[in-house]
Amino acid sequence: MAIGEVRNDGLLTISNDGNATLTYTGMTGPCANSVSLPVQSAHHRRGTHTKRGLQFAPTTVGNCSGTLTVNGDQTSGTNTIASSRLVSPPRKRRPISLCVYP
Repeated sequence: MAIGEVRNDGLLTISNDGNATLTYTGMTGPCANSVSLPVQSAHHRRGTHTKRGLQFAPTTVGNCSGTLTVNGDQTSGTNTIASSRLVSPPRKRRPISLCVYP
């Protein structure tokens, strides 16, 4: 993946196995938070599971590894997952030559 590209990068399942409504309020991650959820906040009734698409839009070249954290009002359970991507420089575009003859 190159800088400047945006890629839909899989699904994240948010589960509420608790006994009350779960509210998540966003996500943080590595590489200047270049991974995001299209829906930044939502409420989930107890016993529900929701799949959310992840978007990856890197801004720096190199290894983008770290932990994604979903922020919410949960009182227990895991709200993190490991993430790793390799980001390359932007692709160079070749100039196009156009010759016009009279």
